[in-house]
Amino acid sequence: MEDSNIFFQANRQKKPVIFVLIMLAILAVVITVVVTLITTSKNHTPSMELVTEHSETPILKLYENLDPQTTIANLSQAATTLSPEMAIKLYQDGHGEVIMSDQTDIIRFYHNLGTEESEEDLEEFDDDTIVQNTITEITDYPSTEIIYDIEYLFFIGEAGYAIYYNADDNCYEVSDMGEVYQFDTKEDAIGAFLAPIVKEQ
Repeated sequence: MEDSNIFFQANRQKKPVIFVLIMLAILAVVITVVVTLITTSKNHTPSMELVTEHSETPILKLYENLDPQTTIANLSQAATTLSPEMAIKLYQDGHGEVIMSDQTDIIRFYHNLGTEESEEDLEEFDDDTIVQNTITEITDYPSTEIIYDIEYLFFIGEAGYAIYYNADDNCYEVSDMGEVYQFDTKEDAIGAFLAPIVKEQ
């Protein structure tokens, strides 16, 4: 009888120890699974955050202050007020630009200055002649000359954006060289261009 009691008492003492060991083993497995899931989640789930791609440059500020149609004098005065480093270029093919050497954006516009090639000039070249067209810059022009179709262009790498006035729809448009977005005002269009976008990090 005494041996039997000793056996039962020994079994009773072992049960709590075994229970604790089982619980510790289960806890260890759960912790391992949780740590693995967290690590995997961090490595494979991209985080999304707002990223500012564009900032307001002197060229963009100048575009913001220009009417869709103005004079070269007004353009020159506005450019000089913002930065003496801005350069205004007019070319004989009918377009002009406002540029800064350290900027990746420009303002492009159109004018009615320059000369056009006559038919006689074109007949001087035959099919076997390779003609290299060069765009000649106009250096002498009246400051009262009207410029029109003023647009803002931004280029970086292969990406490009444009902001311009669409007279047919009476709105401003922002183009990313793929999609075109319309806005009631120039301020809205520029705000959309400068707005941060959601990107994966």
